[in-house]
Amino acid sequence: MKIKDVLLHVALILMVIISVAFSWLIWFNPASFQNKSKNLIDTSENINNDDKKSEKDIYTPTSLMCTTSSDKKYQYFNEKHDVANEAKKVMNKVKLVSLSTVSKKNNAEYLKTINKGHNLILNYPDILPIKYVCVLFNKAPRSVLENTETINQIVIPKDKFRNTIYFLNSKNQSVYKVTVKNLDLKSLKNIATMKSTHQISTALENIGDGYRWTYPQGVKLDEYSYIINKDSIGTLVAKLLGVNTTSTIITRQQNGKTIYSDDANQRMTVNNKNGEVEYINYNSNDDKKENVSFSNTLKNNLDRLNSLGLVSSDIRYSNYDSQKGEVIYRNYIAGFPIVSKYNYGTYKLQSVTSNGQKFIFSLYGLQVLLPKNNNKKVLPSTGDVLNQLAKNGYNSSRVKAIKIAYSWKKNKSSKQVVDLVPTYLIKVDGEWVDYEQLLQNTGR
Repeated sequence: MKIKDVLLHVALILMVIISVAFSWLIWFNPASFQNKSKNLIDTSENINNDDKKSEKDIYTPTSLMCTTSSDKKYQYFNEKHDVANEAKKVMNKVKLVSLSTVSKKNNAEYLKTINKGHNLILNYPDILPIKYVCVLFNKAPRSVLENTETINQIVIPKDKFRNTIYFLNSKNQSVYKVTVKNLDLKSLKNIATMKSTHQISTALENIGDGYRWTYPQGVKLDEYSYIINKDSIGTLVAKLLGVNTTSTIITRQQNGKTIYSDDANQRMTVNNKNGEVEYINYNSNDDKKENVSFSNTLKNNLDRLNSLGLVSSDIRYSNYDSQKGEVIYRNYIAGFPIVSKYNYGTYKLQSVTSNGQKFIFSLYGLQVLLPKNNNKKVLPSTGDVLNQLAKNGYNSSRVKAIKIAYSWKKNKSSKQVVDLVPTYLIKVDGEWVDYEQLLQNTGR
């Protein structure tokens, strides 16, 4: 081969390498190459409708429990199947006929209903308007859909009265009687006998702002590992700041963060070290009313998540804070939420003005579940955890809620892998925190 041909081949290879390198840098860090970008396009139009999540996907029960004749309570757990999702398939065929109020803010009636023997109990992670609970069913009358009350538990008696269930609110101890049709109790009971399904002993205790499920004997759960992926910053800039605007996008670096803003009321801040993203829009068009209802907030949030294409297959509604106007959505695994310090697997949406919104999430997400390594972790009883917290300065007046969760941990062998380790999630001083993190600090 002539020297001229060799040089030509070398030059072409170098050009390809340089082109790929620059494309990668611009894609993942557009701020390094430009200070202004004009006329960004709303790329959400390219999201496949099959990838968009419905209310049935997001606002769904996350655990199934039962009570026995001796008033003992258990949570069903399956390492291979999502127990709550199996129950949801059965409930999706049930027709809701009518709803009536049994009692409101009546502690005795609430405990009587939920402690009755031979019950199945479907639990939501937090309260939801009855309208959003109705999406679990096949049909519901308009009068029920327009009900503005909230609940977080569905009690299903395992007796001969197959046309009656109950909606409960564990925070204000309200009880509603619900008449249904086509309830397949046999299929619900069969979930308990599925292969690999076992029971975890639970109890119901009044903690903080309502009754909570606790684990008096502790619990032993599997650990999991996932390959993680990272969203493109360039794509997020286009989706968040480029939606419905042709404004100029300005970027700047400040204290280890890259800030993207338009000449209107939008700003997106990316933490360059941990990938946490904070987006603020002080002129949101989601809803112009000063007092947005809880139901409308949930609808607007789902629309926002879908428009960005950020909703993964296992993300679900997790918590609602009425004082902050904040709704939290989390990735779930085995029926438990995933928690982390930098909002990995977490999406927080909060109203900041009468028509503005703050959105906090992470560039990093779960992609592929790796084969199990059979590692398990034993969590102490809920009582032991509360006692440890009290000794560390977090007394009962500060702890408002407690639940089991999976903590997002760095894998020691690979940066592309994350370990999910069982833990307790504590709501203390208005914030949800991993209890191990609280034990490392003093609360005094």
